[in-house]
Amino acid sequence: MSDPRYPRGRLIREDEGSTQFAIGLLPDRKTLVIEFFKPIKWLGLAAKDVDALIAALTDRRGDMLEATNVDYE
Repeated sequence: MSDPRYPRGRLIREDEGSTQFAIGLLPDRKTLVIEFFKPIKWLGLAAKDVDALIAALTDRRGDMLEATNVDYE
């Protein structure tokens, strides 16, 4: 039985398991914020997870560009 905290198995000895994070936007500060819900030293991503992160960041960037209360350079 696999441990749900380690969806790809333990990657290295210091692996503390999976974590959730949120990608937010502060349009008035022209800032995208990534919030981790626990302290993070490193992040290991499979190719599909890299693609998902790129897509999420690209979507939020689009939200930044569409914000009407911000004038971007």
